[in-house]
Amino acid sequence: YATMSLQEICALEVGSIMHEDAILWFWTTNFHMRDAFRVLDAWGFNATPTILTWAKDRMGNGYYLRCQTEHCILAVRGKPTITLTNQTTLLHAPVRGHSVKPVEFYDLVESLCPAPRYADLFSRYQHNSKWDCHGDEAPSAMMEAAQ
Repeated sequence: YATMSLQEICALEVGSIMHEDAILWFWTTNFHMRDAFRVLDAWGFNATPTILTWAKDRMGNGYYLRCQTEHCILAVRGKPTITLTNQTTLLHAPVRGHSVKPVEFYDLVESLCPAPRYADLFSRYQHNSKWDCHGDEAPSAMMEAAQ
């Protein structure tokens, strides 16, 4: 897949397509953690975030340490609707493929953030019909490319 520079990612109009009261779940790796906060600030999500850590069932690559975690920053702007009960910041789920996020994550988002529609940018999986998938490897884009 094509990669984007940090400047290109920051310039995406993501903040403009979201409601003023919104929750953004932003995936990042250990290596890119500092850059992730620059992107969130550029998109207008600069309230104090919470980090969900995905504990994977196997090791991957790494610079100093081999990564077995990935992180999803829960970023907020305004006063969105969120249903909290007793969630933890740790998600245990198996790896399903390169950059494919766990099914358990989508279930968690739907349970915490009730909404009629969800947007998944740079997607490789469509959880159900509530999720609009975007990106050159999104399920709908891949189906169109095959035609």
